[in-house]
Amino acid sequence: MTEPSATRYARLRAALGDRPLPAVLVDLAAFDANVATTLRAVADRPVRVRVGSKSVRCVALLRRAAEGLGARF
Repeated sequence: MTEPSATRYARLRAALGDRPLPAVLVDLAAFDANVATTLRAVADRPVRVRVGSKSVRCVALLRRAAEGLGARF
């Protein structure tokens, strides 16, 4: 059963405490899984992966993607 959106919002808002909105929460396990999936998708091709820095405006996440992608970044 999925969590109702109002319940999820309340839980995540409580996790943010007094931090001002807007804010973003990132599921790092899902993020890392997406990086791994991307690597598998290009494994047999001599290409580099271009991460959209306009979409990912968090330097720490860009670095994490770069570390995960290695020479493919």
